[in-house]
Amino acid sequence: FKENCSPPMQIPVGGNNEISILYDAFHKMNDTIQKLLADIKRRGALQREAELRILQSQIKPHFLYNTLGSISALAEDINATEIKQLSNSLAVFFRTSLNKGKEFISIKKELEHVMSYVEIQKIRYNNKFSLDIHADPDITEYTTCKLILQPLVENCIVHGFDKLESGGRIMISGYAQDDDIVIEVSDNGYGCNYVSIDTLNAYACPSPDGADSQPDGKFGIRSIAQRLYLYYGSGYGLTYCENDWGGITARIRISKIPQNHIY
Repeated sequence: FKENCSPPMQIPVGGNNEISILYDAFHKMNDTIQKLLADIKRRGALQREAELRILQSQIKPHFLYNTLGSISALAEDINATEIKQLSNSLAVFFRTSLNKGKEFISIKKELEHVMSYVEIQKIRYNNKFSLDIHADPDITEYTTCKLILQPLVENCIVHGFDKLESGGRIMISGYAQDDDIVIEVSDNGYGCNYVSIDTLNAYACPSPDGADSQPDGKFGIRSIAQRLYLYYGSGYGLTYCENDWGGITARIRISKIPQNHIY
């Protein structure tokens, strides 16, 4: 059947003989085919629209990267070191965040993403804190779901260092434990005075039905916990404790091989 053909005229046939039954079956089949053709046409239109949106979404980051590259080049010409550093760090930050639409990223890239974020924030906060990273090289090529460290570092800066004028310290450490990988984000801030460890651990407890009891705009912990639960299952995820610096440590435990590795 051609898509633009009108359905054949239905001729009513009465009775219960074989010919009338065949006519009824034919008309029903024809109706079904016409509905399927209309559905295929509709799906084709939706697919073309989705492909267009994907192309548009690719153009926007490409334009952003080119613009940041131009800013960096202009900054170098006038010896504006901080502007060049800021634009380069921002380009790395967005490129890693988008990750070509993939959900999983190497731990090495995740750490680079955090470093680019910190470079931006150090300019904003006038270098009132420092970042040290000590990750076992053996774990850096394993993958994890992206954007699990940056929100934790942001909490250190925004909440932990809120009362500090200088001297803030953030330490990220990563190591293997048998078939698992542990990544810790520690600070020497005043986060314990802002929110209790029990409250943080309650936020970090994933809900099997995906319900979010975390207040809007607070911490970003539940989002991390839910994704870790989705990809790694129970027994893995995010927990909090006080550390020897007087601040808070966020500890992520993941398996070297996720249960649901979706790219």
